[in-house]
Amino acid sequence: MITRVLYLLIPALAYFVVELTGLGEEPVTETREALSWFVSNYLWLAAPYLLWLVLTVAFRARMGIVHGGFIGATLALLAMYCFIYLSHSPFSPWLFYWPLSAVCVVAGALVPYAVRKLKAT
Repeated sequence: MITRVLYLLIPALAYFVVELTGLGEEPVTETREALSWFVSNYLWLAAPYLLWLVLTVAFRARMGIVHGGFIGATLALLAMYCFIYLSHSPFSPWLFYWPLSAVCVVAGALVPYAVRKLKAT
């Protein structure tokens, strides 16, 4: 369970890296404003992670499938930051974050499942 919770730190780290490197839109100066920006952005970024966490706990998924889904969500998050960096547009790529996360999570979860099934035959 601790491994699953550690994956929830990835969106927070991604947010802080973007803010510290100056890729964010504008600097946040006040502590209260910074906290509100962090909480709202964290919930937006962590939604695929949180949903995958709930699904894997509810269905008692194997750890290979759990890791595959979290890796897929991380790849989607990385892809969005790459699109923002390359296109210099902070808005349009985020429209595709959750759908891309859903595809990447499912694909990431299916890879260990398929490998296990292929080894069994």
